[in-house]
Amino acid sequence: MRNDPIIVQIYGGVCVETPAKIGAVARSLADLHGRGHRVVVIVSAMGTTTD
Repeated sequence: MRNDPIIVQIYGGVCVETPAKIGAVARSLADLHGRGHRVVVIVSAMGTTTD
């Protein structure tokens, strides 16, 4: 079993309201993963959309 921590990040609202912002989040997550971190991502409603 690995002892390194899991990074948990939550994104929603204005952070994922446009394709450009989604791309920025994806690049950030890919960078973390590429540096060997274990990452869990939770994505909620985009922009001002809610259920």
